[in-house]
Amino acid sequence: MEGDVAVTQRGARRARAAAAWVLPVAVVVAAVGASAPGALTHAMYFDEIASARVVSEPSFGDVLERVRRTESTPPAWYVVAWSLSKADASLAAGKLFSDVERLRFLSVLFAAAASLLTAMWALRLLDNRLLAALAGFLVALGSVPAAYGEQLRAYALVMLLSVSFGLLLVRVADRPTAWPWCALALCVWLGVMTHYFFFFVVAGGGLWLWAARPRLPGRTKAAVALGLGLLGFLPWLPSLVEQMQHGRYRWIGVFNAVDVATLPGSLFFGPDGLLYGLARIAVTLALVVGVAVLWRTPGGTAIVGLGLLPVIGAGVVWALGEPIFDERNMLPVVPFMAILVAAAPAVLPKRLVPAVAVTGIVATLAGAAFAYATLDRVAYDRVADALVDVGWTADEPVVVDWRGIGRGTGISLATPVSWYLPESPNLIRAPARQDCATTYALVRVSMLGPWLARHRRQLADIRDVASYDHLVRGRENGRIIIARFSAPVSLPGVLFYARGHAITCLEAGTSG
Repeated sequence: MEGDVAVTQRGARRARAAAAWVLPVAVVVAAVGASAPGALTHAMYFDEIASARVVSEPSFGDVLERVRRTESTPPAWYVVAWSLSKADASLAAGKLFSDVERLRFLSVLFAAAASLLTAMWALRLLDNRLLAALAGFLVALGSVPAAYGEQLRAYALVMLLSVSFGLLLVRVADRPTAWPWCALALCVWLGVMTHYFFFFVVAGGGLWLWAARPRLPGRTKAAVALGLGLLGFLPWLPSLVEQMQHGRYRWIGVFNAVDVATLPGSLFFGPDGLLYGLARIAVTLALVVGVAVLWRTPGGTAIVGLGLLPVIGAGVVWALGEPIFDERNMLPVVPFMAILVAAAPAVLPKRLVPAVAVTGIVATLAGAAFAYATLDRVAYDRVADALVDVGWTADEPVVVDWRGIGRGTGISLATPVSWYLPESPNLIRAPARQDCATTYALVRVSMLGPWLARHRRQLADIRDVASYDHLVRGRENGRIIIARFSAPVSLPGVLFYARGHAITCLEAGTSG
């Protein structure tokens, strides 16, 4: 009899141990499943090409210099990716990252880790596996974090550093022992050296630290760790000033209060559509309820402060004239907002919580699946192949006209296409058109018929590739025409040529 009881107890312990693994495994699988396919199949777009050229630099100093000249973020992520690439190349069989695009899998891993830590923190606060799963799935599958979790950019890393910072801050504020204190200072330094928005996260954490009641036992030591981490940024401060003078972030535009108010919903359910709109409203309402829930939960006020204060701070800076507020820049608050949303069902009767949590998980999965099935980005590698197929060489200028998408300039198309051309030349904008004619064009058109009708007589060869209404993930909105003309023509658009090659202005035989 006693033996049967012991066997039953061992079986129960094994079942509990197995159940404990279900949540982390499910969240990690969801995160990898959301980001890895795009990392494998999507051609790199405009911003990723900028990253690729940075991490392809030969030396550490060149990496820092290029970041200073061409980027609007600090250099930590670029240094990590460059170092890994160089370490791989130094190995006898170093082939893992010989293709720069494979460095995207750093972001896949960072995004999965951020999702996992979010779920574990939610489980600790809410003591409910389904609600914790909802928080983890929102980070893993939300439209903005999933889209940027596959990219050769710093966004997934800063999201991971953000949730790590929150966990370490709470730990040190409660029990200020040596190793967590050192890790907190290091996390602050890495965070502010990865993305400037991390300063708002640190500020939000600092305000929570000093406003929390009753007074936190490790408040002073935690504040010292924040200060030391921020001091590590000082050597990069002159470079920040130089980057601000370049103003590469000013495309964001003037202050829009609606964008600030609708941020929570758009982070997780961003695409257009009625159901996505309803989901955004539900997320916003859940966020408000979650604030009330966690405000009364031990340890929950840190989530409230870290989720809301950075957004308010960035919104104020935007209103004061610095256009820094953009969905992707807000990714550091995603883990905290996900926990706030997941906390909302806790106000319901206990018998309803599982059903509501499962509904939220299903909605998140469905939103991600529908976005994956209906949204895509331009296959820039196919555009480059088509341009070569129709006869283009680096000695030829090409007219690019891509109005109606992204930032509305030809560089949004020319830059990623150039990476996939033979020897990856830099296609740069000609200083002046001077009625310069060419025999090659990349033209985005919403309808093939009218464009072909106007130029049919001059077309010697033509290809076309689908165009989309967003640089990262959008709906198809026409075609990109890759054309070679039988005689030089003058077309509206921007003339690009390969750096290091002379611009040859041809006499136009026919005007476009």
